[in-house]
Amino acid sequence: MAELINLRRERCLLSPPAEHRWWRSHAQLPTVLPLNRTCWRIFFAGRDADNRSHILYADLDPSRDLELIRLHSEPLLELGPPGSFDSAGTGPSMALLVRDRIFLYYVGISLRQDVPYQQAIGLAISDDGGATFHRAAAGPVLSVGPFDPYFTSIPHVSHAGGAFRMHYVSAFAWDQCRDQLEVRYHIKHARSSDGIVWMTEERTALAVADEAEAATARPWVVRRHDGWHMWFCCRGWRNSDGIPVPPYRLGYAHSADGVTWRRHPELVRYANPPQSADWDCEMQAYPCVVSSGSSLLVFYNGNGFGRSGFGFARILK
Repeated sequence: MAELINLRRERCLLSPPAEHRWWRSHAQLPTVLPLNRTCWRIFFAGRDADNRSHILYADLDPSRDLELIRLHSEPLLELGPPGSFDSAGTGPSMALLVRDRIFLYYVGISLRQDVPYQQAIGLAISDDGGATFHRAAAGPVLSVGPFDPYFTSIPHVSHAGGAFRMHYVSAFAWDQCRDQLEVRYHIKHARSSDGIVWMTEERTALAVADEAEAATARPWVVRRHDGWHMWFCCRGWRNSDGIPVPPYRLGYAHSADGVTWRRHPELVRYANPPQSADWDCEMQAYPCVVSSGSSLLVFYNGNGFGRSGFGFARILK
């Protein structure tokens, strides 16, 4: 049975630098990989002067209240060549250890003429502990297909018993709204035996709540003794200024089998809600949930889809 989730907002951990050679804005999509008891690597996306996203990372020490150890502010991957699925941007989404390798699932962005952009899911692999990464394939590991007609994006991947499971964003429509195209997406489910070739399915894992909700995004799934728990974010339609109304808010769903989900918006509460002028007062987006001892920490983006950086909250018992 799902229980009340009390979140205590802690603080912003990383904001874009005031001056940098190419990194001009955003620290988007925090993606945590615990390397050892004194080092957590957080991959994220920073944008250049042309608004193209690149994957960067920061190392933090969880034994010292997430003190910053190192900031790696040069791209881990070069953008793909013209015509490729990741030619216009890359952003991290899931990092996990698979035997002695690191699998880094990421979002690739390409530009189109009929709609603003398209996204697909890529995989980069490190064989040297995260010092360098190479693409597992020239193309995406999950893109458009029979059950994903427009694009795929922002996956969460788990690996257990030799099998991989993915919950991911799937766009199901581009709708005209206020003289602009608005993409709509929900969350789907896929399986794989090797983490590279995926079998998708027709049914939706977590749909938008209603017509007022434009998008449901960034699933993060944790399996515990009482079933499967999904944190995600959802938003309304964009206004004429391109701002979602309402903006992204964190959401929660529960499942007995990891396939059929029930949303519980009434269960998410803040012990200390954001106040005016806080880094996350307008938006809380793109959750990443990590176990820390007996606690669960929720890393997330604040205002402007990560323009203000990322921080974390603690789920209180």
